[in-house]
Amino acid sequence: MSLQTVWLLVFTSLIFYTPKVLCFIITDQNTDITFQQFAKEVTTKLIQLQTEVDSLKAKAAKDVVVAFHAEISVGLTDMLTHSVIRFNKVDVNIGNGYNSGSGMFRAPVSGVYLIFLQVYSVPGHFVAISLFKKGMEVNEAVAGSGGYHTSTVAQMMHLNKGEDVWEQHLVGDTSLNKYHRVHFSGFLLKAD
Repeated sequence: MSLQTVWLLVFTSLIFYTPKVLCFIITDQNTDITFQQFAKEVTTKLIQLQTEVDSLKAKAAKDVVVAFHAEISVGLTDMLTHSVIRFNKVDVNIGNGYNSGSGMFRAPVSGVYLIFLQVYSVPGHFVAISLFKKGMEVNEAVAGSGGYHTSTVAQMMHLNKGEDVWEQHLVGDTSLNKYHRVHFSGFLLKAD
C-alpha cells in the first residue's frame, strides 16, 4: 500500500484547545495508527510540554532580581512629624518596587527580603526613624545627639507580592538637610 493521507475533522476543544480543528494524519503501509492513538499521543505530549513550561516559569520566578536604594536629596530640608518619608533620590530600583511618590517599597514578588534603614546625625541633634509593615512598626533606627552618630538597621522579613514596607519619622528633629541623612534600601534574598 502506498503513502496515504487521512483527513479527519475533529470537533473537540479538549485536545486542540479550539472548537473545530482540521487534523492531518499521515500514514504509510507500515503504520497503523487510529485517531484514538494519535489523540492519546498528542495529549501526552501536551501534558509533558505544559509541565516543562510550568517548571521553567517557576525557575525564572526564583531567579528574579529585586533591589532598591533611595535617599533624600540635598534640596529637601524637612520631613513631617510621624509621616511616611518620601525619598526623592532613587539610585537603584531593579524590579520597580520603590515608589518615590508614596515613599513605599511594594514587593514585586513574594519572598524573603533584607531591608535597611540608615540615619546619620550631627552633634546636638536627634531623630528616630521606624520601619513599618502592615501599619505596624517592625524596627527603629535612632541617631544623635552627642557627636556625629549613625544608626543602621537591617531587617529580614517575608513579604507577599504587593505588600508594602516604608520608613516613617517617629520623633526628634525634622530637618534633614542641616542635621540628618536618611537612606532606605533593600533587596530580595530568595523568591518563594
